[in-house]
Amino acid sequence: MLKKRLLLNSFVVLCCIILPACYKKNHKSPAPYSYNEQPQLLFEAHLTDIPLPVQADVRVLHGSTAENTGLTFVSCFELVDIIRFYQLEMERLGWQELHLFNLSPEVLLVFEKPQKFCTVSIRPDNRVVLFFGTRS
Repeated sequence: MLKKRLLLNSFVVLCCIILPACYKKNHKSPAPYSYNEQPQLLFEAHLTDIPLPVQADVRVLHGSTAENTGLTFVSCFELVDIIRFYQLEMERLGWQELHLFNLSPEVLLVFEKPQKFCTVSIRPDNRVVLFFGTRS
């Protein structure tokens, strides 16, 4: 009985040593996307301090870079609500409002941080265009 138990324990130990060495390691499967395939994801990663409304279907503007980016979306909110949203949320995230230009029919909000800038343009068709980046 002792020999059977010793033989069984030896077999289990041997399996624990040999089987993992024989197991073919799988390489990590590639991510379902890459920043090159979906550049919007890279830009969204830089949006940690730029608020976007929850319903916003954001599009990256052509010519955007990691340092200077342009985004656009159409809002379902009224003009005054969009303005108030950006004034409150940008202040909450540490931005200072420099100026609000009411250039009928467009409204332009300008914000800054020590090394960053952000301009929010609200167009007549409720299209919002954000330009933001770092200062050189």
